Amino acid sequence: MAINLVLLGPKDRPELNLPILFGALMPDVPMLVFYLDAKLLRNLPETVIWADAYYHPGWLAVFDGFNSIPLALGGWLLATREAFPMGRLLCQHGAPRRRGFSVAP
Repeated sequence: MAINLVLLGPKDRPELNLPILFGALMPDVPMLVFYLDAKLLRNLPETVIWADAYYHPGWLAVFDGFNSIPLALGGWLLATREAFPMGRLLCQHGAPRRRGFSVAP
């Protein structure tokens, strides 16, 4: 998908190509690091990597976090824009408060 956006994206905004590519590839970086660590540094066989090591809670938390960041940022951007008043309302009243912290101004 990222390659399609870079190659077929709007030609009048080429400055967006690098951020699009970066955003598309970032969620996969932890998986690459995990695999290189398991295969090259720990010399684990493929069956152990995908049947056991992959399910370690620490690695799963890293994978989930990197995959959730783009969704959370997108939701926050929508919620804080004037064009989406329901998102602002949800941020002000729907989320529990933690020590006075609020996403909306």
